[in-house]
Amino acid sequence: MTVTFFGGEPLLRFDFIKNVVRYTEKISPKTIATQFALVTNGTLISPQIASFLKEKRFILSLSIDGDEETHDKIRIQKNGSGSYGKIFNNLPLIENGLPVLARVTISNHNYNVVKTIRFINSLGFSRIVYELDHNLSAENFGNFLNFSDELFAYYIRSIRNKEYYDLRNATRILASILLKKKSKSHCNAGIGYMCVSADGLLYPCHRFIGQNDLSLGHVEELERDSLQQFIDGFNESLKQDAGERNRKCHMCPFTLLCGGSCYYHSYLKKQNFFSVIKEDCIFKQNVFKNVLKMLCDLRGTDLQNLLNFLKIVWGEEKRQI
Repeated sequence: MTVTFFGGEPLLRFDFIKNVVRYTEKISPKTIATQFALVTNGTLISPQIASFLKEKRFILSLSIDGDEETHDKIRIQKNGSGSYGKIFNNLPLIENGLPVLARVTISNHNYNVVKTIRFINSLGFSRIVYELDHNLSAENFGNFLNFSDELFAYYIRSIRNKEYYDLRNATRILASILLKKKSKSHCNAGIGYMCVSADGLLYPCHRFIGQNDLSLGHVEELERDSLQQFIDGFNESLKQDAGERNRKCHMCPFTLLCGGSCYYHSYLKKQNFFSVIKEDCIFKQNVFKNVLKMLCDLRGTDLQNLLNFLKIVWGEEKRQI
């Protein structure tokens, strides 16, 4: 079981985080392994906070969107200044003893994903993932796709040069292919993942916060049987894969790798959890095709060395439990 704190910025309520951690440790059965995760912008990390996170073996997801000039255009503080400087100064506090995933949001300011990922990797991050801002313009979405192909070519060159890092957009698909793992769903929302908002309402995913009609109820009033009924019903509606849920996915060669679109994005665009969003398909297919090319290009020792590196990186995260 993983308990994840996110916001806004969750470290604004570090006292609350400590209380939840202690309560969770108190009530969790010894038979259930529990870990904690934190999604943060990194601006509020102090020696005290870093010490607590290390003591409780947190996994961190750090929001960073590129170099100082780029990042400060996107993530602006209340006083109007950028936040890059604070993050950079706080990095030494979390570099040792905590698995840190650098999370990039690709927007109209940093669609050159090659430049962005190369810079973040130069800061020493060995775990990197990028996601798309749904407000990315059509023109910059096209530009991003071109840079995406270039990024995978660069990643292949890095591996051949024994410069290893976990580009999670690629490696999680690589692992699914090698392990022959099918994806029934885009993510675990509504099945193995639930979110509690600040006002105590339970949602299938944190993205739905504010959509009160999609709330499952208040955590202090929701009955376990009612929650299990929702999970079972949602799981049943997922069927075996995205191809069974949506005819448009049925003929796609990547159906069993994909799992469909983000439920929130589909709901936002078409008021239906399982609708196909064109941009999502194009983005995912671009990744799938590039990972297949990567598998063909990386043979023998190069691929084995990458897999050995990933075993270490992923093993460090598992040892946090």
